[in-house]
Amino acid sequence: MTSPTISAPPGLDIQKVGEVFLQLMGMTEEEAAQFSQNVDWTTTLVIPIPRYATTYREMPVDGVTGTLIVEDLENNDSQYLLIWVKDGILYSLTGPGDGSSAVRIADTLH
Repeated sequence: MTSPTISAPPGLDIQKVGEVFLQLMGMTEEEAAQFSQNVDWTTTLVIPIPRYATTYREMPVDGVTGTLIVEDLENNDSQYLLIWVKDGILYSLTGPGDGSSAVRIADTLH
């Protein structure tokens, strides 16, 4: 999948739309405004991460930086989502567990 891009009608403030989205996801108005200053909303895919029982970290994947998200489930299991962008293509890999094998699997995909 190619990386997403957004085009908007003239006069629509994409940054303000992004700020409102962040507020809907739980940020205060001030937090959303501050965070939004560092985001290019025309080329950024926002993935909401649940606030509780979820961890995430950046890590090297396939020669670029990716993000590993791990969610603890109610039955004491966990599941992971590994996402990264390389050469304008968005990749993701998901499965059960803590993601310890995800980078190894991702590095074999060529």
